[in-house]
Amino acid sequence: MNTLTEQQLRAAFSDHRSPPDPFDIVAPDNATPFPDDWLADKREGLRGAAILVPFVRDADGGLHVLLTQRAAHLKHHAGQVSFPGGAREPGDTSLADTAIREAAEEVGLASGRTDVVGYLRPQWTISNYAMTPVIAIVDGPVDLTLQESEVADAFQVPAEVLLDRRRHRIERRTFQSIEFDTVEILWRERRIWGATATVISRITKIMENNEL
Repeated sequence: MNTLTEQQLRAAFSDHRSPPDPFDIVAPDNATPFPDDWLADKREGLRGAAILVPFVRDADGGLHVLLTQRAAHLKHHAGQVSFPGGAREPGDTSLADTAIREAAEEVGLASGRTDVVGYLRPQWTISNYAMTPVIAIVDGPVDLTLQESEVADAFQVPAEVLLDRRRHRIERRTFQSIEFDTVEILWRERRIWGATATVISRITKIMENNEL
């Protein structure tokens, strides 16, 4: 992929609006076989959540994706690479509010510099969240303040590197009798996998479908 521009990202996500049902989770990628009752079962007891996928715009107009590494002591997804985000709270008026609030709490990302451009459909996580990815462009450079109780580190990857399909390692896995594809991305010393890599893969597919 060539250098990704802000205009290309906005065009690709222009029709990807906030999901009307934040619990309408999508199936795992290329799940086969896929029983009709699998999603219905997963929707039981789901908690709503949102993550921010921040494309940070640098002084030259280039885009870098901001990622975090979760603290090692956390109960869920300890030490994994992730996007800032978390559960919806009563004061959140939208999924974007949740994602932006969580990003401000976790890494100190200023809400006034964040421009939401689109959404992905909610996906199920093994911690039983319906997680909606919120795609945003952030005016950089960013001066981060990490919430050390949750975030061990934060780093940025050039968007065209992260969305390069040739870097995505696909493996077939089985979970609760369902076979599906998982994604792993290696960048320098980082291993990006699980729900985070799935989000990146889904964004990559949208960009590819738009021939960008």
